[in-house]
Amino acid sequence: MSHHHSGHEQHSHDHHDSGDELTSMQKLAMLLEHWMKHNENHAQTYREWAHKAAALAMHDVRARIEEAMELTLAANRKFEEALKRVREER
Repeated sequence: MSHHHSGHEQHSHDHHDSGDELTSMQKLAMLLEHWMKHNENHAQTYREWAHKAAALAMHDVRARIEEAMELTLAANRKFEEALKRVREER
């Protein structure tokens, strides 16, 4: 099974604000927000597949998927803390 993130490899993250390029701090904030949304999407998929594994009586597999989901959500909490600090610096 392949996994493809449509557009991630093809597009750049060059955004403009009133004709001026974004500062590195603004770009960092945007990246953190993007990574958090991306992780939330993955966590939702993990949750769905954990339920499917449980329905197949694959409880060890379900547990491992749920652990991965928790790690993904823990990463988001770190990104959220980082984003808060970036916003405080603005």
